[in-house]
Amino acid sequence: MARLGLNGRFDAVCCRDDVGNKGKPSPDVYLFAAQAVGVEPNEALALEDSRNGMLAAKAAGMHCVVVPNEITVGMNFDEADAQLSRLNEMPLVKLLEKVQNGEK
Repeated sequence: MARLGLNGRFDAVCCRDDVGNKGKPSPDVYLFAAQAVGVEPNEALALEDSRNGMLAAKAAGMHCVVVPNEITVGMNFDEADAQLSRLNEMPLVKLLEKVQNGEK
């Protein structure tokens, strides 16, 4: 986070250490994160790059947008609410509208 200049830019940073070392696809870290920032899971949007991450977000009851990387690009992301090839492919407002309207 420090190397990328991201310290202090997030209300909470959560990882599997916060939830008894339960990694994805367990939804625990997403549920913990939602609680940490005071939102219901169905009010949250997860950005993921892997199938296990997507499964964790969906199991937590969150909307999930997948942006695969060069290793995960061939994985099945059928359950995702949307899939982008890169984060800047679509303005956030338009992406949120698309997800809220159930458009893939």
